[in-house]
Amino acid sequence: MASAPKRGTTVLERYRDRLDGTERCEACGTAEAAGEWTTRYREGRLVYRRVCSRCGATERREFRLG
Repeated sequence: MASAPKRGTTVLERYRDRLDGTERCEACGTAEAAGEWTTRYREGRLVYRRVCSRCGATERREFRLG
């Protein structure tokens, strides 16, 4: 029996899984398969960020908590 791919168990983990599925840089259109989203918590906000290895553009998604 094949096992299902590992999925996040919380809403925020599932959102990050979805972000990891976006493979193109919004600025230059380069396939960004190796680009990983980093997550930081700052002053009541969850910030997801990725930097394109080709053009250096930063993509950012932010959630305010509370």
